[in-house]
Amino acid sequence: MSGGSFEYLCYWEIEAHGALLDMAMALADDSPERDETENIWTAIQDLNDRILKMRDVWHAVEWEQSGDYGQDQVRSAIEKYRSTLGLCVSPVHVQFSSEAKP
Repeated sequence: MSGGSFEYLCYWEIEAHGALLDMAMALADDSPERDETENIWTAIQDLNDRILKMRDVWHAVEWEQSGDYGQDQVRSAIEKYRSTLGLCVSPVHVQFSSEAKP
């Protein structure tokens, strides 16, 4: 099986339980506890959105580290990600920490 060197991080997701929203509804209106519970639920949703945006990059790096992808696939995933942010997409230099020179 491909990948695995990062425990399939590209498929990682944090579940925002509906119980959080149920808890928020059980707390008093306009209370700091209810606000914080709602904020936590929103933060989990936001984190999942960020994870989803990184998924292709993480997938490409993990598969490259396992020898199933080349640096071209990593470069392509990074370019795609950067283009969604409006960042410069080219040239992308791929360097992993194991390649870093002292």
